[in-house]
Amino acid sequence: PLYLGRGGGRRHGRLSWAPPCGPSPPSGYIYDPRHATPSVGGPLFHGGAGRVNNEVLERREDVLVFTTERFSKELEFIGRVSAVLYFGSSSALPDFFVRLCVVSRRREESTNVCDGYIRVRPWVGKALSDGTRRVEVDLWATAFRMKPGQRLRVTVSSAAHPRFQRSGNTPDVMAEVTATTPKAVQWIYHDAVHPSHVTLPVTQGL
Repeated sequence: PLYLGRGGGRRHGRLSWAPPCGPSPPSGYIYDPRHATPSVGGPLFHGGAGRVNNEVLERREDVLVFTTERFSKELEFIGRVSAVLYFGSSSALPDFFVRLCVVSRRREESTNVCDGYIRVRPWVGKALSDGTRRVEVDLWATAFRMKPGQRLRVTVSSAAHPRFQRSGNTPDVMAEVTATTPKAVQWIYHDAVHPSHVTLPVTQGL
């Protein structure tokens, strides 16, 4: 797996094959349904679908970004991609959108490969004794070949609106978002006890 880890910035972290071996502060952001993270590209049935530049999305304050070092050789993965998140939230009913991207060698352009969305409910995932919760996110199947010099990137947010209906942080999933709709503080943990990661079906390169 590729493990999420703390980096040099508040929202920007590292992505590494090495699992975390000690304590590390979580990465956090505030999700505001009134200004929900927009959907960019992906498997849509209208204009703007497919692989697109995610730069504008990754600059948002409500998006966490985790990036590998440059690859020294080709890496090929074919099959189902999945993610495991350990999280804490001020909302009892948070949503999470996880996206895998590839970063180009020269232009540093981040384009989406595959992604997945989960709406957490009390019966979803596993509650841990320390108050965090473990959930698995299906990023669906893909086939991709990394070239030397490219990097992989994982982004985590709590919306991809309007592709997925935005959460209002309330039990009523159909509730209209208004000026009084509450915000939610989200924390993604990535330490030795909470090893958040993405699993790739690697067929060549490791």
